[in-house]
Amino acid sequence: MTPLRKRRGDELLAALLVARENENRWMELSPEASADGERMAQWASVAKLRRIEVERIEALLTEMGASIQQGAAGFEP
Repeated sequence: MTPLRKRRGDELLAALLVARENENRWMELSPEASADGERMAQWASVAKLRRIEVERIEALLTEMGASIQQGAAGFEP
């Protein structure tokens, strides 16, 4: 693994931890059932965006891991 690839992996892991913390915090702030439908819709939209952020970072880490494994598979010491 090159130093650049390792640094990118470390940065993605850090971003994933922050994204998961943000998602968890947002879920804890879940508004009580409210008659204000617009407020509930906005909260749900933000919750969905936070979930998508986590999924995108996880996908990037998976792709990165797959490319590392493919490179290692062709390597013969």
